[in-house]
Amino acid sequence: MTDIKRHILEYVRSRGPVKTYAIAKHFKLTYGTAQYYVYLLERERLVKVAKLLSATYVYVDGQDPMEAVTVRDLLTYLAKTLKRHKGKRP
Repeated sequence: MTDIKRHILEYVRSRGPVKTYAIAKHFKLTYGTAQYYVYLLERERLVKVAKLLSATYVYVDGQDPMEAVTVRDLLTYLAKTLKRHKGKRP
């Protein structure tokens, strides 16, 4: 396992479920590079990925990705959804 993959895995284990964006920011990677390393870890079954609201959360067994969703995340998602559907009838 490469050093960066090991560091990402340790980061996820210690922080709990985290957004892929947070991984990119913490390790000073581009978002695409962070996605790639997460993909490699997921392929090796070392992490799991959940798409919640409009973000991708990375976690390991025993962690609940819903714990990482904040009220701010929920409100942002709701505001974007309402804006997108403004004036449309259900």
